[in-house]
Amino acid sequence: MRIKRSVMASYLIVLLIPILIASLIGIMIIRTNRDVQVRDYVTNTFLIQKYTDKLEDPKWYYGGQDYSSIIDGEDDELVDIRLQNYEGRLIYDSNQKSVNFSINSSRENLLKGLYERRYAANSDSIKLPVIQGEQIIGIYTITIHRVEFINQINEIILSGTTVFLITLLLLFAFANRFTEKRINQPIQQLIFAINEFAQDRLVQVPVTYDDEIGEVIRNFQNMQRDIQEKRDQLKIEQAEREYMVMAISHDLKTPLTAIRTNTELMQVTGRLDEAKAQVVLDKCDYMKQMLEDLLDYNILQSDSSIQLVRVDGREAMETILYGYQELIEANGLKGFMEIKMLGEYDMDVAQMERVMGNLIINGIKYSKTGGNLYVGAYSEEFALPDTLSDAVRDKHLERRGKLTLVVQNTAERLSDDELKKITTPFYKVDQSRNLEQSGAGLGLSIVVLIVEKHGGTVEFYSEEECLTVVIELDRRA
Repeated sequence: MRIKRSVMASYLIVLLIPILIASLIGIMIIRTNRDVQVRDYVTNTFLIQKYTDKLEDPKWYYGGQDYSSIIDGEDDELVDIRLQNYEGRLIYDSNQKSVNFSINSSRENLLKGLYERRYAANSDSIKLPVIQGEQIIGIYTITIHRVEFINQINEIILSGTTVFLITLLLLFAFANRFTEKRINQPIQQLIFAINEFAQDRLVQVPVTYDDEIGEVIRNFQNMQRDIQEKRDQLKIEQAEREYMVMAISHDLKTPLTAIRTNTELMQVTGRLDEAKAQVVLDKCDYMKQMLEDLLDYNILQSDSSIQLVRVDGREAMETILYGYQELIEANGLKGFMEIKMLGEYDMDVAQMERVMGNLIINGIKYSKTGGNLYVGAYSEEFALPDTLSDAVRDKHLERRGKLTLVVQNTAERLSDDELKKITTPFYKVDQSRNLEQSGAGLGLSIVVLIVEKHGGTVEFYSEEECLTVVIELDRRA
């Protein structure tokens, strides 16, 4: 239950409790009155008749009598008697210790309500005349108090008040516990977690209830997780930058040393040496390519580096792979290319050309002389090539809505550790950094970045005498 609904419900309960208890008290009073009404009426009738017989005696209305004997001792708390003479002057009132005989009632008031029995909640009374001959000599009023009924009513009211107070106390205790458990404790835990997180310490706050505070805690923990992920990512990026600086420094130092050495030798001899000049040019081209790869790598890390457009799949792949068959064969390898595609695809053709170019060039560099280099592109309607091992094919059985690109070359088997690091920027499998064979070490890193920008995946498989790269792209981005 939401806190807002709980608070509104508590307000409603507090408002309804007095009404409910008052209604219950009223119902109990009505039921009690109904239960004792007939009994009281009959009992009071006999009691009225008892004093009516006594008060019919004319002597009581001429004064000079011992009025204290009118009411029996056993009826002192039940019966009140009031006597008036024919002029309306008060003769006796059991409620008053002394009677002021100067008090007179008007003739109209004196005769008002004669013979009318008034049965009320707290009393039963009747007003009757005393007639002597044809003249009213006096009027008496007998009032019988419903003491037992009133005591029961008082008990009901007391019980109702007690229940009301106990209910309020229980409600207060419940509200206090509810506030402590559902509001105060979670907020204190959240404050503690915030203070700890400010000190770079993670604290998990349990979400016990699905309410507003629970939602705040979940949002805080999501924010905490996102910030921590960003912190971890920054640490990784910092480590990568440090590694890149170290790698660039190392990779630039070697060709610069070669350039300086060959330049100094030509300067000492005083003549242009074609071989040394070619070395200088090769080193300059290498450094240029490394700097271009580094620039491209940084550009690809931005969100705006890929521009997807809808293209015909087969035409796009024919354009991307155009000319590589001759390049493969020119490097002493057997090249095999296969394009089996239907339909249209979302891709950045220029960037995908960079992907396939990097993979093919990488395959040429690291393939054994006279080895094979296989390149293929397959839509979901076509089976993957037989050159793939059963293990690789099994991992790519589900290809619905996928474009699968395959580059496979003859190469020595890599260790699991080397295979994991193969896409790390500036990592080189041979570790020798022999510029005759190795590049800057960013080619495969750029491949992974471009494919991920397309929403695809890249998998590397190193088997006996074979290195396979499998790329899967969604048909529609």
